[in-house]
Amino acid sequence: MERVIEAAKAIAIPLDREVIHVLPQEYIVDNQDGIKTPLGMAGVRLEAKVHIVTAAVTSAQNIVKCVNKAGLTVSDIALEQLVSQ
Repeated sequence: MERVIEAAKAIAIPLDREVIHVLPQEYIVDNQDGIKTPLGMAGVRLEAKVHIVTAAVTSAQNIVKCVNKAGLTVSDIALEQLVSQ
């Protein structure tokens, strides 16, 4: 499953954007769709329908700079709605 998610990150996005999250919505195993978790399933072809969350590169860099100037370290940038759950 990780390789499918990594492959989704390889899509062409504008140079001023960076991928923050790849959120799988469903998996497709050998043309059988609607699968939430394909773990343990047998198949030849695995695909995923995903939502890709991006951020403006300059905005992300500015956030990191501001946090660093405050004496803190940024370990990762994440979409607020995902981390507040």
